[in-house]
Amino acid sequence: VSSRKTQKANMSSRVEVMRSNAEQAILDSPFAQHWIVGTVSEKTKVPKQYIVLGVAVFLFLYLLIGFGVQILTNAIGFFYPMYASFKAIESVQKDDDVRWLTYWVVFAIFNLAEFFIDFVLSWFPYFFVFKVVLLLWMAHGSGSTYLYTSLFRPLFKRFESSIDSMADKASESVASAAKAAKAAVKKE
Repeated sequence: VSSRKTQKANMSSRVEVMRSNAEQAILDSPFAQHWIVGTVSEKTKVPKQYIVLGVAVFLFLYLLIGFGVQILTNAIGFFYPMYASFKAIESVQKDDDVRWLTYWVVFAIFNLAEFFIDFVLSWFPYFFVFKVVLLLWMAHGSGSTYLYTSLFRPLFKRFESSIDSMADKASESVASAAKAAKAAVKKE
């Protein structure tokens, strides 16, 4: 009986440590640092971590059963990264520029791939939940850097000369078409 009580006490203390660590991670997140969360917390007297957790649960449930989830998902993928990119461009540091350029390269690759395989992805019921988690990991974690350096950079490096050659040919074709269009307009 004594060993069961000790096991329960140990389990209880481990659960408490995990809860405390989770709360601290939420409080340290950029979401909890946002001024809106602070204002809502002050006015409602609800701790920040519960507000962030409540919003996260609401978004998760909405992504499962809500209407217009693609719009919400795209907003998550575009709006904060767009504003963070603006801030990076305006700052004197260059590390943040590289971070957000990397995000946009990876984001573009995923959007292009999604466009072509959308009919397959629509069969996966939790696709938008997965996509939001991926976008948040890319924007707030080191996800875009990890995906770029481990997956996409090696591919780009391998095919760089072919891509450059195709881009040069496409540029020449566009310039030629523009020149022909300009000449046709002058004749009229």
